[in-house]
Amino acid sequence: MAQAERWLDRLIFLSLLAGSIGLALMMLHITVDVALRYFFRIALVGTIEIVSYYYMIAVVFLPLAFVERKSEHIEVELFVQYMPIKARNAFYIFGRVAAIVFFAMLAYQSWQDAIQYTRIGEEPMGLELPIWPSRWILPISFGLLVLALVLHTIKGIINFAAEKPQGDGPAFARDASPEEALVHE
Repeated sequence: MAQAERWLDRLIFLSLLAGSIGLALMMLHITVDVALRYFFRIALVGTIEIVSYYYMIAVVFLPLAFVERKSEHIEVELFVQYMPIKARNAFYIFGRVAAIVFFAMLAYQSWQDAIQYTRIGEEPMGLELPIWPSRWILPISFGLLVLALVLHTIKGIINFAAEKPQGDGPAFARDASPEEALVHE
């Protein structure tokens, strides 16, 4: 299991890296476009489309699995915080299973959409810019998120009887030593 976890962590790190590169490219692209417009009255063709269809999709969706792996997604524990530890852990596992089902459906549907738009060679109206490649970011992102959720669910089941509640981030993720951190060196 440790080897599968390291493999998944590497994929998630590459996904985060790709999202970070997308953010840097988006900032550079927009800065160049604004500078050219301001100083030389020249507009880069397709800036809005490239930012909308490529950079924003990558920046928003690629880091999702990383956030889950670090147990940093928002969790509302209004009522659960007053429950016994085993009940809290059960809610944690139930929440992860529900998220697996939801994001697996999103991964499947976005996969189907990516196949369809790849087949037709999707382009925005009035611009010869293929945008179908960006459609593959969603199923990849949701797939990695599902794998991270499955890993947390398995660990939650293994640690179900732990004395520490898993509700505010699983004990195994929050209490990891630097050697067990997400990025293995």
